Amino acid sequence: MLSGWTESDEPEMTEELKEIFEIATEDLIGVTYTDKDGNALMQIRKAAGEDDISGDYNAYDSAEEIPVGSKTVTLKGNDQMVSLMIFTEDGYSYSVRMSEGLSREDALKLAEMIH
Repeated sequence: MLSGWTESDEPEMTEELKEIFEIATEDLIGVTYTDKDGNALMQIRKAAGEDDISGDYNAYDSAEEIPVGSKTVTLKGNDQMVSLMIFTEDGYSYSVRMSEGLSREDALKLAEMIH
């Protein structure tokens, strides 16, 4: 697959991340994690290249770039919560959108897990 997605790219499942809906095209793969009622909690996308593949055009109060391992992760959000992370690594672009937001610390832990 062009996206190079592997099972190690998926976060660990918890009580709040139950169901998985996968989307895929020739150039992009994504997973949407939902709660038990089907409400989207998080979407992770991966595609070959270095473009912003998030599809998120919202204006956020804060945006910062943080080094995480060998990559630089851009965190965007409001009210001290991260709603969007974007980064590139090894020729692939990644985006992670969280509907409820994560603390900066938790977002950075998640970024470490995705590669």
